[in-house]
Amino acid sequence: MWRHSRASRRTDQTMNRNRILGFAGLLTAVTICAGCSQQTAGTPSADTSSSSSQTGAPKVAQPLDPGAYLGNPCTIVPDQTITQLGYTDPGTPNTTSQTAVTGGPSCQWIMPDSAKTINIAIQRSSSGTDNGGIAKILSLNGSLFSFAEPTDVSGYPAAYADTQDDRPRGACSLWVGIQDDLTFLVATDQYSGAQDSCDTAKQIAAAVISKLQGGS
Repeated sequence: MWRHSRASRRTDQTMNRNRILGFAGLLTAVTICAGCSQQTAGTPSADTSSSSSQTGAPKVAQPLDPGAYLGNPCTIVPDQTITQLGYTDPGTPNTTSQTAVTGGPSCQWIMPDSAKTINIAIQRSSSGTDNGGIAKILSLNGSLFSFAEPTDVSGYPAAYADTQDDRPRGACSLWVGIQDDLTFLVATDQYSGAQDSCDTAKQIAAAVISKLQGGS
């Protein structure tokens, strides 16, 4: 029974990761296609900053560069943060799958003997295309997203958004804008309700921002 339950949790974790990261890849692909549709012969595509004014999304006053972590996305989260949250096993990076190539590299942590997971993804494709930033996230409210609620993390624009609202059951997806056209995603699952899952996501996001700013 215990082995079966553990195997079921692992299957759920894998399915959740695939859903989250596949969705992140879809979002980047949507942005790429949108840029293509805006182009005509001899005319550059529209600047993604125009989306910011249309959605009311704030500009990123102090952009951060995640480039140093694209090859190993697990290192974008400080080890101390992961340990404090109870995760003892190293994260599993995803940098070569089609999802990673299209939607950006990611990393997943699984809590031993528990269904809890953390996923983080940097929405920059292997070709260098970004996902349109928080403006894009907010603009998809009611279409690709069933909800998109603005917030902020350490002074950076952010949004809770997903295709369905699973926060009451302990799953939270938090998108954080670190450039006007670039976000990273923190997704938690199997936590104890909305506050636990989203507080954890926000704690991780704040730690990522601190590290990108030069912290440890």
